Amino acid sequence: MNYYKKYFFTVFILLFITSSAMGATTLSIGDGSALPNNTDVVPIMINDVTNAGAIQLILVYDPTVVQAINIINSDFDLPPADPPLNPEFGSVTINAMQIFAGISGNVKFCDVVLKAVGSSSQSSSLQLTDIQLQDFDMLPIPIDSVINGNFVILPTTPVSTATMTPNITQTSTISATVTGTPTYTPTSTEIATSTSTPTGTPTSLETVIGTMSATRTCSPTAARTSTPTMVCSETSTLTRTPSVAMTLTPALTPTIDKIMAYPNPAHDQVHFVWPEENVQKVSIDIYNNLGERVATIKVNQPSTNKVVWLTEQVATGIYYYRLTLTQEGNSNKTRTNRVVIIK
Repeated sequence: MNYYKKYFFTVFILLFITSSAMGATTLSIGDGSALPNNTDVVPIMINDVTNAGAIQLILVYDPTVVQAINIINSDFDLPPADPPLNPEFGSVTINAMQIFAGISGNVKFCDVVLKAVGSSSQSSSLQLTDIQLQDFDMLPIPIDSVINGNFVILPTTPVSTATMTPNITQTSTISATVTGTPTYTPTSTEIATSTSTPTGTPTSLETVIGTMSATRTCSPTAARTSTPTMVCSETSTLTRTPSVAMTLTPALTPTIDKIMAYPNPAHDQVHFVWPEENVQKVSIDIYNNLGERVATIKVNQPSTNKVVWLTEQVATGIYYYRLTLTQEGNSNKTRTNRVVIIK
């Protein structure tokens, strides 16, 4: 009897440890940093998950410091919509789902491209809120812990100018032998001034312009012998004044199209938003995977910049919308993208 009690107790402990390990799902976002007006990429990871089918969350940050401008690189069959809607408001909604089967292990939800819009040394927290994680059967998956991140704007290096004035003094002695019997003692002074550009490789983008002046004095001496000696001394001074200049050129960020449809995936309705001004006419056509048009949305007041599509007439699946804007001057702007309906 004691043997069976020990056996069942051991099995119970093993099952408890296994279930605890399987439920330790962690959601995290990395830290980021960039110079002003530059970008950095931080990952959002789902670790130790089993049979994940869909996820939705809200990323919150200080929009005066940093903004999420792109969503890329997801392991899900249907990745998050890119670019995110209204990142300047301080939060973006991000969602993704599986279409064919659940996904397990350490899963990359997505990479978030963050742009530094504030000043040097400013920072903002990166918080993951309103998290909804479901398995492939649309049942909730508990999350054991959430790890938030932080974004810091790096200090810039200011433009600097340096001035250097080295002094170079050179002294040389020249000896000469003269054949003859001079009867005088000559004294001569030679003065020469020249301008030159010294050779070499200056550092730190130096521009070197130098001025050299030289003075040489010769005092030959002669005796009654036939071998007089001439002694010359030469002193030269070189002064150069280089300048150093360094310019930082910030990276350029391309503009993005903000015509969006959300939520995506959707259940019973989809919101279409177009932030463009002076819109005269809006037309929206919905197509299924076979290319058949299943709905046409009428927009009676295009100046409101939004319209809602009620999806009760369509089944679960992937659909494609084509939204066409007509602005002043009869210029058209069209956006085509997909939207997922889940009943």
